[in-house]
Amino acid sequence: MRKVIIASHGLMAKGVKDSVEMISGKQENLSAFSMEAGESPQDVIKKIENILEYATSGEEIILVSDFPGGSINTAMMGLLGEPKISQLSGLNIPMVLELVLANDAEPIAGVLDKAVESGKKAVSMMELQNEKQNEEEDFYD
Repeated sequence: MRKVIIASHGLMAKGVKDSVEMISGKQENLSAFSMEAGESPQDVIKKIENILEYATSGEEIILVSDFPGGSINTAMMGLLGEPKISQLSGLNIPMVLELVLANDAEPIAGVLDKAVESGKKAVSMMELQNEKQNEEEDFYD
């Protein structure tokens, strides 16, 4: 089994977890930690370490932070020396959905690659097109 642990500055991680579970149902393998005002990254790491303490030897742990180079991400990187722990950054809903819904039999490298790709694809610029443009595009498809 895999555990996915997401962490962020502010309430983002808790909001992403709530959204993921609204879409996919309760996820027992998903935990979220948010660094709130007055807390330090080390406070978040202590909470994560409590979960890691109860992980079985065969469990893979995927850490996801809000953005690269941030204090949460940097603090989480200190956990990477442990076996079976991987880390991603750039937290978003499609990335986490990919992680929690992945088949446990799929190799971790493939799961991580798909999650990163899903996260990247979710970032896009939306533009309105008029009906004439849509008709022209449909004609040539």
